[in-house]
Amino acid sequence: MSGGVLWLPNSSLVAGAGGSDSADEGKRYMKSVIDEPHLEKRIDAYVEQIPGFIDFLHRKHHLRLAPLPQFPDMYPDNPDAKMHRCHEAVPFHARALPADEVLKLRPQHPQTALFGLIGWTPSESLILQARGEGWLKVASAWWRATCSTFRGACARAAIAAWCWAARWSARCATRCWTAASRCG
Repeated sequence: MSGGVLWLPNSSLVAGAGGSDSADEGKRYMKSVIDEPHLEKRIDAYVEQIPGFIDFLHRKHHLRLAPLPQFPDMYPDNPDAKMHRCHEAVPFHARALPADEVLKLRPQHPQTALFGLIGWTPSESLILQARGEGWLKVASAWWRATCSTFRGACARAAIAAWCWAARWSARCATRCWTAASRCG
């Protein structure tokens, strides 16, 4: 399951985020990990079209992309791997879309939401996943919000036990909500 990250070598946005990349570097990395000579023309076409793709999105749509400096290439041990090639969509308000388009939007996939409930971007998720700066504040805010919605010590104890035992795994939310409903 993808978390909504786009892998875009040769991106025109990388330099603004403090990185560097080129079409040749992106092609070299892709060809080294794919190692299928009959696909070289497709790889070349993909990498060469990235700047035009980003330009098109930014000119014609409300969608903006931003590089993720903390996300490495899929194979970080590869000598041609780099940071900054992964990009995420910058959130924007739904009012920017036509009303009939808003009604067509699907909910965020539970796998890309904090505990299956709270929508977040890949860069926001990295704060908790990698225990980056401010991770404890984010976790504490979630904990306070969750505990205030449940009544009784039993629910809070069950949530704490299962969440810590699961080490904040993706299945934690299901276990916590189930335990709280039994204790209520």
